[in-house]
This record gives sequence, structure tokens and C-alpha cells, in this order.
Amino acid sequence: MSLPDNYFDGVHTTPFQHGPTIHWIDEETGAAMYQQTMRIAQGSFASLARGTEGDSGFYLFQESQPNHIEGQLVEWVRMFTAVPAMRIEHESYAHGYQTIEADTLGELVVTVQSALTYDYFLTANPETDITIQHAYRLLQIGGTIVQFGTAPVDTDTELIAQDSTYHRWKQGLNIYERVTRRVPRFTLSELV
Repeated sequence: MSLPDNYFDGVHTTPFQHGPTIHWIDEETGAAMYQQTMRIAQGSFASLARGTEGDSGFYLFQESQPNHIEGQLVEWVRMFTAVPAMRIEHESYAHGYQTIEADTLGELVVTVQSALTYDYFLTANPETDITIQHAYRLLQIGGTIVQFGTAPVDTDTELIAQDSTYHRWKQGLNIYERVTRRVPRFTLSELV
């Protein structure tokens, strides 16, 4: 590790790393993360904005408060994360399977194994950059059946069970997590 020249001249006006970079994997998402202990002259300390890019593809998500260590030096920790990769988790879910028989809408609720897909997006514009996937549902109003969402095609083996949702993954970062629940596709005869 090479240190900036000002580390050696005693000025310490530019942050410099003290000690090794510590790497780990986030247990929930599998995202690669790292932290660095930094030092600087107390009068030159300034926090970085969350989301500032560190090493290629890593973004600052947390920075500790500076602690006075010796002379005019302060020390603090910066933590960075990569954008997590897509992952799928499974859990049971009570889904209402719908069918139309003789112009009447019916529904049978069955508990099945669902798949929750977690997708991650690096964006400052989630409203336009993240597509909400809509569940296909039918609603009967009097004698009329109305369709909502995107109808599955014949080759689909899964249905979107709920409209996907998204939220900011870590406070202050422009990394968003979208969650979409899917269930197996069955015909009514397969369910009864």
C-alpha cells in the first residue's frame, strides 16, 4: 500500500488509509463489502457523501464519526458495498388461483411454494428505471369480468402472485431492491 506524499511530510490534509482493507460478504444479499480505516488532520476532516464511488463498482454506505487519536490526527472508518446480484428465496404462500366457468369468476386459495426474486438497481431515477411487474388478476363486476396486469402466455410455468415492490436498499444509497413474488402455474383440475 502506498500512502500519499503528505502523509510523510506531516501535513495530513488529505485522507490516508491506516491499516489493511477488510473485505466481507453481506450475509443477507451476498454483496461484496469492504471497510477502510482512514486518518487525517482534525481540521481537514470532511465526510464523504453516501453513494460516493470507492474502488470500481463499490459505493460508500457508512462512515463513522472521527475519533481523536494523537496530535492533530483523527481516525474513522469508511464502509463500501457493491450492488448485490439477483437472488431467489422460497417460502410458502397462500395464493388465490382464479378461473372462469360459465361466465362466473371463481377462486381457490391454495398454499404453495412461492419464489421471491430480489433484483438490485443502481439508479438515481427509480420511478423510471425500475419496472414494476404486475400480477394478473380478474375481477367480476356484475356480468363483466375485468383483467388487471399482464396475462401469462401458454409457456409460462409461473405466475406473478403480487405486484413487485421496490425500496432503497441502504439509506442514502441509490441502490434499490425490487421484490417480485411468483407461484407455480396450475390449472383448476390440477388443484382439485
